[in-house]
Amino acid sequence: MDAGKSVEMRTAGEKSPYLTGLKQSEVDCVLKASGASSAVLAKMGKTRALDGTRTDSWSNFEVSYSYHPNSGFAVILEEK
Repeated sequence: MDAGKSVEMRTAGEKSPYLTGLKQSEVDCVLKASGASSAVLAKMGKTRALDGTRTDSWSNFEVSYSYHPNSGFAVILEEK
């Protein structure tokens, strides 16, 4: 997205089978490689559509994420 300082990841939603996306395990792998804690991953895993876009951060990274069962999980990981 911006000279290698961020990456956008999406999973496919239940109502959009034509939409391809990453598996949740692949998103988790990228987040773990960046140093995300199990607490961050747990918070992300409990996100509901009603929560809107949420953010969290650790060391040199910030993550923004949202989830809706129809459209899937959207994640933007940015290096600070």
